[in-house]
Amino acid sequence: MMSFTSTLKSMSIKHKLMLIMMATSSAAIVLMALLVVINQALNSQRVTQQQLNTLADVLGSRSTGALTFDDSVTGNEILNGLALKSNVVYAVIERSNGEPFAVFGGTSRCAESQQASIFHATSSWAALFANEVHVTRDIFLENERIGKICIVSTLDALYDDLLDYVLLMTIISAICFVTTFFIGRRLQSVVSGPILNLQKAMDSVSQNRDYSLRVENREENELQALINGFNHMLEQVQLRDNKLSSNSAHLEKIVSTQTTELTDVNEKRILWLESMARFLKHELKNSSVGIKTSLDLIERRSTEQKKVDVYIARARKSMTNMNVLLQSAGDASNLEANLYKEEQEQLDLGLMVVSHIESYQLIYPDISMRVNCQRGLFVLGNKIRLIQLLDKLVSNAVEHCDAHAPIEISVQRVQGKVQLIVADKGDALPKDKLAMFELFISFRTVERKTDENFGLGLYIVKLIAESHGGQVTAYDFNKGEGAVFEVTLPLISTH
Repeated sequence: MMSFTSTLKSMSIKHKLMLIMMATSSAAIVLMALLVVINQALNSQRVTQQQLNTLADVLGSRSTGALTFDDSVTGNEILNGLALKSNVVYAVIERSNGEPFAVFGGTSRCAESQQASIFHATSSWAALFANEVHVTRDIFLENERIGKICIVSTLDALYDDLLDYVLLMTIISAICFVTTFFIGRRLQSVVSGPILNLQKAMDSVSQNRDYSLRVENREENELQALINGFNHMLEQVQLRDNKLSSNSAHLEKIVSTQTTELTDVNEKRILWLESMARFLKHELKNSSVGIKTSLDLIERRSTEQKKVDVYIARARKSMTNMNVLLQSAGDASNLEANLYKEEQEQLDLGLMVVSHIESYQLIYPDISMRVNCQRGLFVLGNKIRLIQLLDKLVSNAVEHCDAHAPIEISVQRVQGKVQLIVADKGDALPKDKLAMFELFISFRTVERKTDENFGLGLYIVKLIAESHGGQVTAYDFNKGEGAVFEVTLPLISTH
């Protein structure tokens, strides 16, 4: 049953329609033929029964004189006339006391004739399946019962006629079956044709992506609504596809234009920075050489040694700061020029941060650090630059933190991005928090400021974050009692 169901589901709608029509028609034809044959058999059996009843009445009336005068020879002659009836196999005329008076046919039927009254009461179905019909009639003389006659007949002739009738009905059924097959084969296309055309159109649209295709609709029924709905769907998809194509082309044009402009501006900016750094480095270096030479001459020729020593110390200090400034500016410009050219790889940011915490604890043994880094958050970046970014943030936190409060470092996922947070309790942030990330800007207090500090740390953090597609922000920690630096980078999928 399951195999038939599976086969039926896998059949095409054309074959399903043919199967339904042929199964329905065949069932109706077979049922009709069966009912007709049964009806014909019952009718033939009833006709045979009626004929035997008539024959028994005739023979009974003719046997009245023979029974009256006890003339068994005449009785046998009367029954011998049944020899012309090939289907009659046994007959008996009995006296009123039940003794046989005249017999026709084999003696083996004598016992059965004793049960003739019982056979007479059986149904037509029993007689039909037993291949025998039993008839019993009483014989009367002036309303006095003087005997009875029993006749037993086979249904061989009926079966022969019934077999011919079955063959005829089989031929008629076969003709009806073939006729139904050819008619159904032509008519099934009325239903399957539009559906198959719809399927072909769907396959064509799926393969060629041609949404301008439309299915011709000649139906005026449920299929009309189906085809109209399919055509309307194609129309909507075509309009949307055309609109998307137009918008895509427009966006590509805008992106291409802006990318070209940004590339040009970025290249010009990088060239300007490189040129500026080279110019400053060259010119200031020349100036520093002159200063150094002049100081050396003063040191050799001066007679006021103490006063000259003060001037010389100040000049040398200024020259040292100038050289550090030049070197820092050159490093910053080179960093900005090279950041976008460096190769990047997939990095587990949380794992990378945790692996460097031990080195920070060795560098800053007096500073406590609290770490909470989520593993498995991958970013696309340059490992050296991201470590440099982390070094700058940790160094900045160490310089401004309260020695009794730990520095908090965390890596977590927020709304599809990765956040690196370095927070400390200590010096409050300035009001202009954006200015902290500009070049050569420092908000350190006088007691924390060193000679080599020119405000490059947070500027480098900003450059590295932006070169990795992210950004850095700063906000107050615990109502102005410290600072929080948050670097947000794009999260990438490793699947």
